[in-house]
Amino acid sequence: APAAQQAQKTVLVTRMYDMSPLLTGQRIFPFRGQLPGSSADGKPSLSLSGGLGGGGGFGGGGMGSTAGGGMFSIPPTQVLQQFGGGGMGGIMPMGPTVSGDYQVDHVQDISVFEGLLLENVASETWQDNGEGSGTIRTVGTVLIVRQTEEVHQQVVAFLNDLTDGILGTDTYDVQLWWVPVAPAERLTVMQDVLSADSVEAGEATLTELSSVAGGLYCRLQCRERVVVNSTSGNWQPIIVGITPVVGGNSMGESPQTLHVNVGLTVEARLMEVPEYLQPKDGNEIVSLELSSAIVDRLDQVTEKIGNTSGAASLDRFEFAAHAQQDVLQIPLNQVTGAGTMTSLKGNPQAGAGRQDLQVFVLVRRLGSDD
Repeated sequence: APAAQQAQKTVLVTRMYDMSPLLTGQRIFPFRGQLPGSSADGKPSLSLSGGLGGGGGFGGGGMGSTAGGGMFSIPPTQVLQQFGGGGMGGIMPMGPTVSGDYQVDHVQDISVFEGLLLENVASETWQDNGEGSGTIRTVGTVLIVRQTEEVHQQVVAFLNDLTDGILGTDTYDVQLWWVPVAPAERLTVMQDVLSADSVEAGEATLTELSSVAGGLYCRLQCRERVVVNSTSGNWQPIIVGITPVVGGNSMGESPQTLHVNVGLTVEARLMEVPEYLQPKDGNEIVSLELSSAIVDRLDQVTEKIGNTSGAASLDRFEFAAHAQQDVLQIPLNQVTGAGTMTSLKGNPQAGAGRQDLQVFVLVRRLGSDD
């Protein structure tokens, strides 16, 4: 019996381990900080050529030739980098192309994990190390491991620890408020919110303050270390150029239309802060990477363009873009101020109707996937 048990321990068993979670990029959306009005460096989310075609869906764009040659009246950095990819827009002849650019972080080669197993799990039992009979082979995102049951248990434990260390297991609830406030009242509002008797009272105060005209609110559920995005608002159709159309014995002009999302765009990522960096007293803190942008339409001027009697109109819009990008240390379960943005509405020099936007954030941990 002891000999049989010993023989059983040396039997090699083949098992497959799917490494997709560790090979997939954690930043799985196309924003990558390229928000309206953002000055962040990096490759734009959208590439444009010719005049702009119809819109629709997230990042929708016109289809057709790139020889449109439309007239632009809006700064591209403010409104053309909102989305990449997404649904198809309206179809129009001679229109441009709008293409999304998915940029992915933290993509590893599967051979990295093969090497880690050879070095850290029963290193004396692997054929590749010249000492044992165990083998590792890869197919796509799968590790094919031939080893004893005992070593397989060690492989599972190692991969579980690795997954927890790289991906994390927690999910967070993130609430954000943008509160309109007169410059002279900024400090008072901040004190009223942060000195509330409870977290719930602070939430109620912020809900009331942000429900007025110009106030904004966003709520996200964030898996740890994974970027999440949210957008809200309305699609504003804008005529940005014309395309001559010839048919039979007549000639006309077809408008080229751009759809711009006027509203709020948010990108966030939550990460745990190591225990040795936690404050000795007070709430646990987490790291919040936050990018937000608000696009407002300020003014519109419509003018005729073209040489025919039925000339199309060109819409010239003025937009205000408020952009914020931060890496914040946020206490859990506590309302925290996250900055102030100066409004561009009205006449800032004269102070006519000017209101700033104070930003507040509340983060709660919802639980673990374990």
